[in-house]
Amino acid sequence: MSYHEIFAAHILRIQEERGLTKQEMGRLGGVSAAFLTDLARGEANPTLKTMEAFSEALGIPLPLLLRPLDSEEWKTILSLSAKQEESVELPPGYGILEKGILPLHKIYVVQQWMKTARKALRVSSKH
Repeated sequence: MSYHEIFAAHILRIQEERGLTKQEMGRLGGVSAAFLTDLARGEANPTLKTMEAFSEALGIPLPLLLRPLDSEEWKTILSLSAKQEESVELPPGYGILEKGILPLHKIYVVQQWMKTARKALRVSSKH
């Protein structure tokens, strides 16, 4: 799957998850509803500027929007999302991490930082 196909799949999935119309989603990325239709058909190739606009408007890092949905990052984020939905009412794409409320992709990043820090502490305590 190409990067623009992966990106398109995420944009369309997020549009549906957030209950946005094509016009509303298009406004977020600075494109028309017709462009989103073409994107869904695989007939549009978004520019880097367009992808960055969507990334910023959606609050999701662009590298994450270019990772396949079956990647470890997305699996973790989606599992966090499922856990969050069971416990608290938050806006779509947000979760709670130790008394802080963050977007789910940032929770994933913080968890990765925590794993790295724990490993570093274990290594330094052995010396």
